[in-house]
Amino acid sequence: MEGERLMAVAAIQDVRDVLAAYPELADVAVLPHEQESVGQVLVAYVVPGSPGLDLPALHRYLRQALPGSAVPAAIIVVDAIPVDAKGTPRPQALPVPDLRGQVPYRSPETPRQEALCTIFAE
Repeated sequence: MEGERLMAVAAIQDVRDVLAAYPELADVAVLPHEQESVGQVLVAYVVPGSPGLDLPALHRYLRQALPGSAVPAAIIVVDAIPVDAKGTPRPQALPVPDLRGQVPYRSPETPRQEALCTIFAE
């Protein structure tokens, strides 16, 4: 159990590092978010370095730089990332993401996936 948690923390840090390397961002935080309809997903909170952040370009960058499962389900633009005394982001002080419609449907990519989808649909 602890090993899985450490792997999850490392994965979040990897996503954070990729986001932090994006030149148009001044600050970033990546946090897990649990939503009943989609389960646990990653949400990125970003502070633009200047006005006019191109969100579609940021989405493209993330899809190219990260495996599909690591791409945040939502990117939320904020003025600042609130942190505690240790410098850790405070999730309760950040906006709650509305993930309805933001987690796109992925069609089956292989015959095996299609068979599984058919079985679960019945």
